[in-house]
Amino acid sequence: MTGRYFLLVLGLQIALTACTPAEKQHYLTGKTYQATVPGTRLSLITTDTTLAARFSWAVQQALHYVHDGSDPVGLWYEAALPGREAFCMRDVAHQSTGTHLLGLADHNKNMLKKFAANVAASRNWCSFWEINRQDKPVPVDYRNDREFWYNLPANYDVLSACYRQYLWTGDEDYLEDKTFPSFYDHTVADYTNTWQLGPDEIMQRNRWLHAPQPLDSTDNLHIARGLPSYEEGNPLRLLLGADLLAFEYTALQNYARMLRLQGRSSRADLLKRQAKKLQDLFDKQWWDKAGQVYHQALFSDRGFVNRPTPFILYNDIVLDSARRKKEIARLATLTDSNIETQTYLPLVLFRHDRNAAAYRHLLDLSRPDKPGRDYPEVSFTWIEALVSGLAGVEADAFSKSIKTLYRLPDDSLAIQLNNIPVFNGGIDVAHLSPTTSVLHNRTGETIRWKAAFYGQFDTIYYNGEPIQAVALTTPGGKTISYIDVYVKDMETGRAEVMP
Repeated sequence: MTGRYFLLVLGLQIALTACTPAEKQHYLTGKTYQATVPGTRLSLITTDTTLAARFSWAVQQALHYVHDGSDPVGLWYEAALPGREAFCMRDVAHQSTGTHLLGLADHNKNMLKKFAANVAASRNWCSFWEINRQDKPVPVDYRNDREFWYNLPANYDVLSACYRQYLWTGDEDYLEDKTFPSFYDHTVADYTNTWQLGPDEIMQRNRWLHAPQPLDSTDNLHIARGLPSYEEGNPLRLLLGADLLAFEYTALQNYARMLRLQGRSSRADLLKRQAKKLQDLFDKQWWDKAGQVYHQALFSDRGFVNRPTPFILYNDIVLDSARRKKEIARLATLTDSNIETQTYLPLVLFRHDRNAAAYRHLLDLSRPDKPGRDYPEVSFTWIEALVSGLAGVEADAFSKSIKTLYRLPDDSLAIQLNNIPVFNGGIDVAHLSPTTSVLHNRTGETIRWKAAFYGQFDTIYYNGEPIQAVALTTPGGKTISYIDVYVKDMETGRAEVMP
Protein backbone atom coordinates (compact mmCIF):
# COMPACT_ATOMS: atom_id res chain seq x y z
CA MET A 1 0.00 0.00 0.00
CA THR A 2 1.36 3.41 -0.93
CA GLY A 3 0.33 6.75 0.56
CA ARG A 4 1.29 10.13 -0.85
CA TYR A 5 2.00 13.25 1.19
CA PHE A 6 2.65 16.68 -0.26
CA LEU A 7 4.98 19.45 0.80
CA LEU A 8 4.30 22.91 -0.62
CA VAL A 9 7.63 24.56 -1.47
CA LEU A 10 7.90 27.74 -3.53
CA GLY A 11 4.48 27.05 -5.02
CA LEU A 12 5.39 23.51 -6.10
CA GLN A 13 4.01 20.27 -4.74
CA ILE A 14 6.76 17.76 -3.96
CA ALA A 15 5.66 14.22 -3.27
CA LEU A 16 6.73 12.31 -0.21
CA THR A 17 5.87 8.70 -0.87
CA ALA A 18 5.23 6.26 1.97
CA CYS A 19 6.23 2.84 0.70
CA THR A 20 7.12 -0.70 1.62
CA PRO A 21 10.24 -2.53 0.42
CA ALA A 22 8.19 -4.54 -2.05
CA GLU A 23 7.15 -1.35 -3.84
CA LYS A 24 10.52 0.40 -4.01
CA GLN A 25 14.04 -0.84 -4.63
CA HIS A 26 15.83 0.12 -1.45
CA TYR A 27 17.60 -1.37 1.54
CA LEU A 28 15.47 -0.02 4.39
CA THR A 29 12.74 -2.12 5.96
CA GLY A 30 9.37 -1.18 7.37
CA LYS A 31 7.51 2.05 6.66
CA THR A 32 9.69 4.61 4.92
CA TYR A 33 9.31 7.90 3.09
CA GLN A 34 11.02 8.69 -0.20
CA ALA A 35 11.78 12.30 -1.11
CA THR A 36 12.64 13.10 -4.71
CA VAL A 37 12.76 16.53 -6.32
CA PRO A 38 12.80 17.31 -10.08
CA GLY A 39 16.09 18.83 -11.19
CA THR A 40 18.47 16.58 -9.30
CA ARG A 41 19.09 12.84 -9.05
CA LEU A 42 19.97 13.01 -5.34
CA SER A 43 17.13 11.49 -3.33
CA LEU A 44 16.43 10.38 0.21
CA ILE A 45 14.59 7.41 1.71
CA THR A 46 14.10 7.55 5.47
CA THR A 47 11.96 6.32 8.32
CA ASP A 48 11.44 9.96 9.42
CA THR A 49 8.73 11.87 7.56
CA THR A 50 9.95 15.20 8.98
CA LEU A 51 13.47 14.64 7.66
CA ALA A 52 12.08 13.68 4.25
CA ALA A 53 9.99 16.86 4.11
CA ARG A 54 12.92 19.06 5.15
CA PHE A 55 15.16 17.40 2.55
CA SER A 56 12.61 18.14 -0.16
CA TRP A 57 12.41 21.76 0.96
CA ALA A 58 16.20 22.19 1.04
CA VAL A 59 16.75 20.70 -2.41
CA GLN A 60 13.96 22.68 -4.03
CA GLN A 61 15.02 25.90 -2.29
CA ALA A 62 18.63 25.44 -3.44
CA LEU A 63 17.60 24.67 -7.02
CA HIS A 64 15.53 27.86 -7.01
CA TYR A 65 18.83 29.75 -6.85
CA VAL A 66 20.55 27.84 -9.68
CA HIS A 67 20.90 29.47 -13.11
CA ASP A 68 21.29 27.76 -16.46
CA GLY A 69 24.35 29.49 -17.93
CA SER A 70 22.53 31.92 -20.21
CA ASP A 71 23.88 34.94 -18.29
CA PRO A 72 27.23 36.52 -19.26
CA VAL A 73 28.87 35.00 -16.16
CA GLY A 74 28.02 31.47 -17.36
CA LEU A 75 26.86 28.69 -15.04
CA TRP A 76 26.19 30.10 -11.59
CA TYR A 77 24.01 29.96 -8.50
CA GLU A 78 23.14 32.64 -6.00
CA ALA A 79 25.49 32.77 -3.04
CA ALA A 80 24.88 36.12 -1.41
CA LEU A 81 22.01 37.95 0.23
CA PRO A 82 18.69 37.11 -1.46
CA GLY A 83 17.99 39.49 -4.32
CA ARG A 84 21.62 40.37 -4.98
CA GLU A 85 21.72 38.12 -8.07
CA ALA A 86 25.38 37.50 -7.29
CA PHE A 87 27.84 35.17 -5.59
CA CYS A 88 30.48 36.08 -3.02
CA MET A 89 33.62 34.21 -2.03
CA ARG A 90 32.67 33.12 1.48
CA ASP A 91 29.22 31.89 0.50
CA VAL A 92 30.44 30.00 -2.58
CA ALA A 93 33.17 28.31 -0.57
CA HIS A 94 30.60 27.29 2.03
CA GLN A 95 27.85 26.27 -0.41
CA SER A 96 30.05 24.42 -2.90
CA THR A 97 29.83 20.91 -1.41
CA GLY A 98 26.05 21.07 -1.19
CA THR A 99 26.01 22.29 -4.77
CA HIS A 100 28.17 19.38 -5.87
CA LEU A 101 25.84 16.92 -4.15
CA LEU A 102 23.00 18.28 -6.30
CA GLY A 103 24.97 17.31 -9.39
CA LEU A 104 26.15 20.84 -10.22
CA ALA A 105 29.92 20.40 -10.28
CA ASP A 106 30.22 22.49 -13.46
CA HIS A 107 28.58 25.45 -11.73
CA ASN A 108 31.10 25.20 -8.91
CA LYS A 109 34.06 25.03 -11.27
CA ASN A 110 32.94 28.03 -13.29
CA MET A 111 32.38 30.19 -10.20
CA LEU A 112 35.52 29.14 -8.35
CA LYS A 113 37.50 29.75 -11.53
CA LYS A 114 36.06 33.28 -11.75
CA PHE A 115 37.44 34.05 -8.31
CA ALA A 116 40.78 32.40 -9.11
CA ALA A 117 41.17 34.24 -12.42
CA ASN A 118 40.50 37.66 -10.93
CA VAL A 119 43.28 37.87 -8.33
CA ALA A 120 45.52 40.75 -9.32
CA ALA A 121 48.59 42.60 -8.08
CA SER A 122 46.67 45.87 -8.47
CA ARG A 123 44.31 44.62 -5.74
CA ASN A 124 47.13 43.24 -3.59
CA TRP A 125 46.33 39.74 -4.84
CA CYS A 126 42.68 39.95 -3.85
CA SER A 127 39.97 38.81 -6.23
CA PHE A 128 36.50 40.33 -6.59
CA TRP A 129 34.66 39.66 -3.34
CA GLU A 130 31.32 39.38 -5.10
CA ILE A 131 30.50 38.83 -8.79
CA ASN A 132 27.09 39.34 -10.41
CA ARG A 133 25.29 37.62 -13.26
CA GLN A 134 26.77 40.16 -15.70
CA ASP A 135 30.25 38.85 -14.85
CA LYS A 136 31.11 42.12 -13.10
CA PRO A 137 32.09 42.93 -9.53
CA VAL A 138 29.01 43.95 -7.56
CA PRO A 139 28.99 47.77 -7.31
CA VAL A 140 28.02 47.86 -3.65
CA ASP A 141 31.28 46.00 -2.85
CA TYR A 142 33.60 47.38 -5.53
CA ARG A 143 34.29 50.92 -6.73
CA ASN A 144 37.77 50.47 -8.17
CA ASP A 145 40.97 48.56 -7.40
CA ARG A 146 41.69 50.98 -4.57
CA GLU A 147 38.28 50.97 -2.90
CA PHE A 148 36.52 47.65 -2.40
CA TRP A 149 35.21 45.27 0.23
CA TYR A 150 37.36 42.24 1.05
CA ASN A 151 37.49 39.80 3.97
CA LEU A 152 41.01 38.39 4.15
CA PRO A 153 40.05 34.76 4.95
CA ALA A 154 38.47 34.60 1.46
CA ASN A 155 41.47 33.52 -0.62
CA TYR A 156 42.26 30.73 1.80
CA ASP A 157 38.63 29.66 2.02
CA VAL A 158 38.26 29.47 -1.77
CA LEU A 159 41.52 27.52 -2.08
CA SER A 160 40.15 24.92 0.35
CA ALA A 161 36.84 24.83 -1.52
CA CYS A 162 38.76 23.96 -4.70
CA TYR A 163 40.54 21.21 -2.79
CA ARG A 164 37.24 19.79 -1.56
CA GLN A 165 35.83 19.87 -5.08
CA TYR A 166 38.78 17.80 -6.25
CA LEU A 167 38.16 15.30 -3.45
CA TRP A 168 34.56 14.81 -4.59
CA THR A 169 35.03 14.96 -8.35
CA GLY A 170 38.59 13.91 -9.15
CA ASP A 171 38.50 16.69 -11.77
CA GLU A 172 42.14 17.21 -12.73
CA ASP A 173 41.45 20.81 -13.75
CA TYR A 174 41.67 21.74 -10.07
CA LEU A 175 45.28 20.54 -10.18
CA GLU A 176 46.35 21.22 -13.74
CA ASP A 177 44.31 24.05 -15.28
CA LYS A 178 46.71 27.01 -15.12
CA THR A 179 44.15 29.31 -13.53
CA PHE A 180 43.77 27.24 -10.37
CA PRO A 181 47.44 26.47 -9.52
CA SER A 182 48.30 30.10 -10.27
CA PHE A 183 45.67 31.20 -7.75
CA TYR A 184 46.93 28.73 -5.16
CA ASP A 185 50.52 29.89 -5.58
CA HIS A 186 49.62 33.57 -5.44
CA THR A 187 47.53 32.94 -2.32
CA VAL A 188 50.12 31.08 -0.23
CA ALA A 189 52.96 33.37 -1.38
CA ASP A 190 52.15 36.84 -2.76
CA TYR A 191 48.82 37.31 -0.96
CA THR A 192 50.20 36.06 2.35
CA ASN A 193 53.32 38.19 2.09
CA THR A 194 51.61 41.34 0.81
CA TRP A 195 49.07 41.32 3.64
CA GLN A 196 51.68 40.22 6.23
CA LEU A 197 49.76 37.07 7.19
CA GLY A 198 52.72 34.76 7.75
CA PRO A 199 53.18 33.28 11.24
CA ASP A 200 56.14 35.58 11.99
CA GLU A 201 54.24 38.83 11.35
CA ILE A 202 50.50 38.27 11.56
CA MET A 203 50.23 39.29 15.23
CA GLN A 204 52.10 42.56 14.67
CA ARG A 205 50.71 43.50 11.26
CA ASN A 206 49.23 46.92 10.56
CA ARG A 207 45.43 46.58 10.46
CA TRP A 208 45.21 49.40 7.87
CA LEU A 209 47.79 47.91 5.55
CA HIS A 210 46.77 48.73 1.94
CA ALA A 211 43.69 50.69 3.02
CA PRO A 212 42.99 53.78 0.87
CA GLN A 213 44.72 56.93 2.06
CA PRO A 214 43.51 59.26 3.37
CA LEU A 215 41.28 56.78 5.17
CA ASP A 216 37.59 57.67 5.30
CA SER A 217 36.27 55.88 8.38
CA THR A 218 32.68 56.38 7.18
CA ASP A 219 33.26 54.60 3.87
CA ASN A 220 32.75 50.83 3.98
CA LEU A 221 34.98 50.37 0.93
CA HIS A 222 37.83 51.97 2.86
CA ILE A 223 37.48 50.30 6.24
CA ALA A 224 36.59 46.88 4.78
CA ARG A 225 39.43 46.70 2.26
CA GLY A 226 41.25 43.94 4.05
CA LEU A 227 38.96 43.00 6.95
CA PRO A 228 41.04 40.48 8.94
CA SER A 229 38.08 38.18 9.67
CA TYR A 230 34.69 37.05 8.47
CA GLU A 231 33.34 38.54 11.70
CA GLU A 232 32.37 42.05 10.64
CA GLY A 233 31.36 43.67 13.92
CA ASN A 234 33.45 46.64 15.15
CA PRO A 235 35.57 46.89 11.97
CA LEU A 236 37.36 50.02 13.19
CA ARG A 237 38.58 48.24 16.34
CA LEU A 238 39.17 44.77 14.94
CA LEU A 239 42.83 43.83 14.51
CA LEU A 240 42.59 40.11 13.79
CA GLY A 241 40.11 37.26 13.89
CA ALA A 242 40.85 33.70 14.94
CA ASP A 243 39.07 32.56 11.80
CA LEU A 244 41.73 34.16 9.58
CA LEU A 245 44.45 32.04 11.19
CA ALA A 246 42.22 28.96 10.99
CA PHE A 247 41.34 29.33 7.31
CA GLU A 248 44.97 30.06 6.43
CA TYR A 249 46.13 26.98 8.35
CA THR A 250 43.67 24.73 6.51
CA ALA A 251 44.54 26.17 3.10
CA LEU A 252 48.25 25.56 3.67
CA GLN A 253 47.55 21.96 4.68
CA ASN A 254 45.27 21.35 1.70
CA TYR A 255 47.57 22.86 -0.89
CA ALA A 256 50.49 20.90 0.54
CA ARG A 257 48.56 17.70 -0.12
CA MET A 258 47.81 18.76 -3.69
CA LEU A 259 51.48 19.58 -4.28
CA ARG A 260 52.61 16.25 -2.89
CA LEU A 261 50.30 14.45 -5.30
CA GLN A 262 52.03 16.32 -8.13
CA GLY A 263 55.48 15.33 -6.89
CA ARG A 264 56.35 18.78 -5.51
CA SER A 265 57.38 17.45 -2.12
CA SER A 266 59.84 20.20 -1.20
CA ARG A 267 57.25 22.91 -1.70
CA ALA A 268 54.68 20.81 0.14
CA ASP A 269 57.02 20.36 3.11
CA LEU A 270 57.61 24.12 3.25
CA LEU A 271 53.88 24.81 3.45
CA LYS A 272 53.43 22.13 6.11
CA ARG A 273 56.10 23.79 8.22
CA GLN A 274 54.42 27.16 7.77
CA ALA A 275 51.09 25.64 8.81
CA LYS A 276 52.73 24.10 11.89
CA LYS A 277 54.15 27.48 12.94
CA LEU A 278 50.74 29.07 12.51
CA GLN A 279 49.09 26.36 14.59
CA ASP A 280 51.74 26.70 17.31
CA LEU A 281 51.14 30.45 17.41
CA PHE A 282 47.40 29.90 17.67
CA ASP A 283 47.84 27.49 20.57
CA LYS A 284 50.24 29.75 22.46
CA GLN A 285 48.72 33.17 21.93
CA TRP A 286 45.01 32.55 21.36
CA TRP A 287 44.27 30.19 24.25
CA ASP A 288 42.70 31.84 27.29
CA LYS A 289 44.11 29.90 30.22
CA ALA A 290 41.74 31.52 32.70
CA GLY A 291 38.59 30.94 30.68
CA GLN A 292 39.79 27.66 29.15
CA VAL A 293 38.58 28.73 25.70
CA TYR A 294 40.10 30.10 22.52
CA HIS A 295 39.85 33.79 21.81
CA GLN A 296 37.66 34.79 18.89
CA ALA A 297 39.14 38.21 18.01
CA LEU A 298 41.90 40.65 18.86
CA PHE A 299 41.02 44.34 19.10
CA SER A 300 42.98 47.57 18.81
CA ASP A 301 43.53 47.83 22.58
CA ARG A 302 45.30 44.44 22.29
CA GLY A 303 42.45 42.87 24.22
CA PHE A 304 40.84 39.61 23.14
CA VAL A 305 37.16 38.73 22.82
CA ASN A 306 36.00 35.21 23.66
CA ARG A 307 32.70 34.78 21.83
CA PRO A 308 32.27 31.23 20.46
CA THR A 309 32.83 30.80 16.73
CA PRO A 310 32.41 27.68 14.57
CA PHE A 311 35.28 28.66 12.29
CA ILE A 312 37.95 27.29 14.66
CA LEU A 313 36.63 23.72 14.65
CA TYR A 314 35.44 23.98 11.06
CA ASN A 315 39.09 24.28 10.12
CA ASP A 316 40.55 21.64 12.50
CA ILE A 317 43.24 23.97 13.80
CA VAL A 318 42.76 22.70 17.37
CA LEU A 319 45.01 19.65 17.80
CA ASP A 320 44.97 19.37 21.59
CA SER A 321 42.17 16.93 22.44
CA ALA A 322 41.33 18.49 25.82
CA ARG A 323 41.04 21.97 24.33
CA ARG A 324 39.06 20.66 21.40
CA LYS A 325 36.61 19.04 23.79
CA LYS A 326 36.03 22.38 25.51
CA GLU A 327 35.43 24.14 22.18
CA ILE A 328 33.00 21.43 21.10
CA ALA A 329 31.06 21.78 24.34
CA ARG A 330 30.87 25.53 23.85
CA LEU A 331 29.47 25.19 20.32
CA ALA A 332 27.03 22.45 21.28
CA THR A 333 25.23 24.86 23.62
CA LEU A 334 25.32 27.88 21.28
CA THR A 335 21.80 29.22 20.74
CA ASP A 336 22.14 32.91 19.87
CA SER A 337 24.12 32.84 16.61
CA ASN A 338 23.02 34.65 13.47
CA ILE A 339 21.70 32.61 10.56
CA GLU A 340 25.00 32.60 8.63
CA THR A 341 26.94 31.35 11.66
CA GLN A 342 24.32 28.73 12.44
CA THR A 343 24.67 27.20 8.96
CA TYR A 344 28.17 26.02 9.95
CA LEU A 345 27.03 24.34 13.16
CA PRO A 346 25.36 21.10 11.97
CA LEU A 347 28.38 19.91 9.98
CA VAL A 348 30.90 20.98 12.65
CA LEU A 349 28.93 19.29 15.43
CA PHE A 350 28.35 16.10 13.44
CA ARG A 351 32.07 15.86 12.66
CA HIS A 352 32.79 16.19 16.36
CA ASP A 353 30.22 13.56 17.36
CA ARG A 354 27.70 15.88 18.99
CA ASN A 355 25.04 14.26 16.87
CA ALA A 356 21.94 15.18 18.86
CA ALA A 357 22.91 18.87 18.96
CA ALA A 358 23.81 18.79 15.27
CA TYR A 359 20.47 17.23 14.37
CA ARG A 360 18.60 19.87 16.39
CA HIS A 361 20.32 22.61 14.39
CA LEU A 362 19.62 20.75 11.15
CA LEU A 363 15.90 20.70 11.91
CA ASP A 364 15.86 24.22 13.34
CA LEU A 365 17.49 25.73 10.24
CA SER A 366 14.88 24.10 8.02
CA ARG A 367 11.71 24.73 10.04
CA PRO A 368 9.11 26.63 8.01
CA ASP A 369 8.97 29.65 10.35
CA LYS A 370 12.76 30.02 10.65
CA PRO A 371 13.77 33.67 10.04
CA GLY A 372 16.29 33.85 7.20
CA ARG A 373 15.54 30.33 5.97
CA ASP A 374 15.38 31.72 2.43
CA TYR A 375 19.08 32.68 2.46
CA PRO A 376 20.81 30.57 -0.23
CA GLU A 377 23.47 29.50 2.26
CA VAL A 378 20.90 27.74 4.44
CA SER A 379 19.59 25.24 1.90
CA PHE A 380 22.89 24.42 0.18
CA THR A 381 24.77 23.84 3.45
CA TRP A 382 21.81 21.86 4.84
CA ILE A 383 22.32 19.32 2.05
CA GLU A 384 26.04 19.01 2.86
CA ALA A 385 25.26 18.60 6.57
CA LEU A 386 22.82 15.80 5.76
CA VAL A 387 25.17 13.86 3.47
CA SER A 388 28.60 14.51 4.98
CA GLY A 389 27.45 15.13 8.53
CA LEU A 390 24.46 12.95 9.35
CA ALA A 391 25.36 10.14 6.92
CA GLY A 392 29.10 10.66 7.36
CA VAL A 393 29.85 10.36 3.63
CA GLU A 394 33.23 11.75 2.56
CA ALA A 395 35.05 11.29 -0.73
CA ASP A 396 38.78 11.32 -1.48
CA ALA A 397 39.77 11.33 -5.14
CA PHE A 398 43.45 10.99 -4.19
CA SER A 399 42.86 7.44 -2.94
CA LYS A 400 39.58 6.76 -4.80
CA SER A 401 37.95 6.09 -1.47
CA ILE A 402 34.68 6.74 0.33
CA LYS A 403 34.18 6.97 4.08
CA THR A 404 30.87 6.46 5.84
CA LEU A 405 29.86 6.72 9.48
CA TYR A 406 26.36 6.38 10.92
CA ARG A 407 25.82 9.58 12.93
CA LEU A 408 22.07 9.39 13.38
CA PRO A 409 21.01 10.72 16.79
CA ASP A 410 18.24 8.13 17.23
CA ASP A 411 18.95 4.42 16.79
CA SER A 412 15.51 3.97 15.27
CA LEU A 413 16.22 6.44 12.46
CA ALA A 414 17.37 4.92 9.17
CA ILE A 415 18.26 6.69 5.93
CA GLN A 416 19.32 5.92 2.39
CA LEU A 417 20.81 8.49 0.04
CA ASN A 418 20.68 7.62 -3.65
CA ASN A 419 22.77 9.05 -6.48
CA ILE A 420 25.41 10.86 -4.44
CA PRO A 421 27.75 12.29 -7.11
CA VAL A 422 31.27 10.91 -6.65
CA PHE A 423 34.23 10.89 -9.08
CA ASN A 424 32.84 9.96 -12.53
CA GLY A 425 29.55 8.56 -11.34
CA GLY A 426 27.66 8.05 -8.13
CA ILE A 427 26.99 5.91 -5.10
CA ASP A 428 24.03 4.97 -2.92
CA VAL A 429 24.61 4.82 0.84
CA ALA A 430 22.18 3.38 3.36
CA HIS A 431 22.45 3.30 7.15
CA LEU A 432 19.98 0.67 8.28
CA SER A 433 20.95 0.84 11.95
CA PRO A 434 23.92 1.89 14.11
CA THR A 435 25.58 -1.41 13.14
CA THR A 436 24.68 -1.92 9.47
CA SER A 437 25.57 0.15 6.40
CA VAL A 438 25.26 -0.53 2.67
CA LEU A 439 27.08 1.04 -0.29
CA HIS A 440 26.27 0.57 -3.98
CA ASN A 441 28.93 1.68 -6.46
CA ARG A 442 28.11 3.23 -9.85
CA THR A 443 31.28 5.26 -10.38
CA GLY A 444 32.56 3.20 -13.32
CA GLU A 445 35.57 1.96 -11.34
CA THR A 446 36.51 0.04 -8.21
CA ILE A 447 36.53 2.19 -5.09
CA ARG A 448 37.76 1.73 -1.53
CA TRP A 449 35.13 1.92 1.17
CA LYS A 450 36.06 2.76 4.74
CA ALA A 451 32.92 1.61 6.55
CA ALA A 452 32.97 2.90 10.13
CA PHE A 453 30.80 2.41 13.21
CA TYR A 454 30.83 3.87 16.71
CA GLY A 455 32.37 1.54 19.27
CA GLN A 456 35.37 -0.77 19.50
CA PHE A 457 34.98 -4.04 17.62
CA ASP A 458 37.47 -6.71 16.72
CA THR A 459 35.54 -7.79 13.65
CA ILE A 460 33.23 -6.18 11.12
CA TYR A 461 31.46 -8.41 8.61
CA TYR A 462 31.55 -7.51 4.93
CA ASN A 463 28.96 -9.32 2.81
CA GLY A 464 28.87 -11.93 5.53
CA GLU A 465 32.65 -12.47 5.75
CA PRO A 466 34.53 -11.43 8.93
CA ILE A 467 37.25 -8.80 8.51
CA GLN A 468 39.56 -7.56 11.25
CA ALA A 469 38.55 -4.04 12.24
CA VAL A 470 40.76 -1.08 13.07
CA ALA A 471 39.86 1.23 15.95
CA LEU A 472 40.68 4.92 16.24
CA THR A 473 39.58 8.01 18.13
CA THR A 474 37.64 10.68 16.23
CA PRO A 475 38.30 14.43 16.56
CA GLY A 476 35.28 14.50 18.87
CA GLY A 477 36.90 11.98 21.22
CA LYS A 478 34.72 8.98 20.34
CA THR A 479 35.99 5.51 19.47
CA ILE A 480 35.07 4.15 16.06
CA SER A 481 35.96 0.91 14.32
CA TYR A 482 36.25 0.54 10.56
CA ILE A 483 37.23 -1.78 7.73
CA ASP A 484 38.78 -0.93 4.36
CA VAL A 485 37.22 -2.94 1.54
CA TYR A 486 37.04 -2.66 -2.24
CA VAL A 487 33.71 -2.38 -4.01
CA LYS A 488 33.68 -2.99 -7.73
CA ASP A 489 31.60 -0.95 -10.14
CA MET A 490 27.91 -1.93 -10.08
CA GLU A 491 28.39 -4.02 -6.97
CA THR A 492 26.84 -3.61 -3.53
CA GLY A 493 28.68 -3.98 -0.25
CA ARG A 494 27.13 -4.56 3.18
CA ALA A 495 29.15 -3.86 6.32
CA GLU A 496 27.78 -4.79 9.71
CA VAL A 497 28.72 -5.46 13.28
CA MET A 498 27.35 -8.73 14.54
CA PRO A 499 26.17 -9.12 18.17
